[in-house]
Amino acid sequence: MVVDVGTGSGILAIVAAKLGAGRVWAGDNDPVAVLTAQRNVAQNGVEEVVSVHLANGCEGAPECDLLVANLTAEAIEPLLPDFARCVRRGGWLVVSGIVRERSHRVRTLLSEMPWGEVTAREQGEWYAFSARRR
Repeated sequence: MVVDVGTGSGILAIVAAKLGAGRVWAGDNDPVAVLTAQRNVAQNGVEEVVSVHLANGCEGAPECDLLVANLTAEAIEPLLPDFARCVRRGGWLVVSGIVRERSHRVRTLLSEMPWGEVTAREQGEWYAFSARRR
């Protein structure tokens, strides 16, 4: 199970389905984004795998093996406790869309939570982090 928080257009959910995820739960708190993601999921023929929901954070999401969130650091930071509840032990969290100036704070928060194996990737001014749930 893959969870995509802040799905927006649904691109990460669609890619997860096309790469072989058995089920993908995609959520966004913006009704327009939900409609857009639903349309894109249908256009890409993955509606049997991807379900799109109007939700705040992990609200209503099932426990997952992988949670992805491509959001700003300001949006990610308060959601980290939710992410820890949603990702099963041994599962992975991947957060991206983090600018360099906020990357240290996100790394620090991940190290204080139930995450291990925190890894950073950098491309220009942008950072992404992966972490495994202990």
